Amino acid sequence: MKSIKTLSLIILLASLFTMPLMSQEVKRLTLDDVVSLAAEQSPNALMAKHRFRASYWQYRTFVAEYRPALTLAGNLPDYSTAYSRVWNSVAQQWEYASTNVLQTSGNLQLAQNIGLTGGSISLFSDLTYEKNFETGGERYITAPLNVRLTQPLFRYNELRWQKKIEPLKYEEARKAYLRDIENVHMMA
Repeated sequence: MKSIKTLSLIILLASLFTMPLMSQEVKRLTLDDVVSLAAEQSPNALMAKHRFRASYWQYRTFVAEYRPALTLAGNLPDYSTAYSRVWNSVAQQWEYASTNVLQTSGNLQLAQNIGLTGGSISLFSDLTYEKNFETGGERYITAPLNVRLTQPLFRYNELRWQKKIEPLKYEEARKAYLRDIENVHMMA
């Protein structure tokens, strides 16, 4: 038993010393390779890229405010039941009548901001459906086409100022990104 342990220990040590030692593979990198690796993998480059990406999406959001917006909204069916006090003129007394009503509605709106004035113009349509289960009656209430102009009177024109400021902020973010990437290249 002792000889088996000794023999296995000798075989293990012999295999360790005779096995070629493995080391990390040596890579030869040029200066361009080092610079591109630093630009792709350094923490400063990643932070600069994400800061610029956030500024880019903020600018895209600003640009989207000047595009028309189509909105479809609706209310889920609402079932309500209630008891109402009703005067019965024949019996000369108050009576209670139940009402069971199902109601649902929806609307469609197309809106456009007006950069020159800071207001907005929109076209919208509404449709409401009501069903009274007590009387069996159904009602459709609709506004086929409405035009709405919203214009703030005693406020500054936020859209106009954003149109001047946001391109400058985006350009500043682009230059900061390029500056940060150049710093990463210099430190590599």
